[in-house]
Amino acid sequence: GRPEPGALGFELQVGAFRSRENAQALADQLSRANFTTVLRPRGNLTLVLVVGLPDREQAEAAVRRLAEQFGLQALVQAAQG
Repeated sequence: GRPEPGALGFELQVGAFRSRENAQALADQLSRANFTTVLRPRGNLTLVLVVGLPDREQAEAAVRRLAEQFGLQALVQAAQG
């Protein structure tokens, strides 16, 4: 069966770009600020995700930090294994 939502931790969607270069630029910027990022293709977009957040508390803290440091609106979602 499928794991419970949140069983794999949480991830934050921080951007969706038509240009993979722009997605990579944001991911690099976040990596330099010690966020763990992945790029995930979806249709004609490249999503930028912050991953490796084991619980909702850490996910919410990361959302606040992304808003304060980068002015980004992050979307919390259960991690997809």
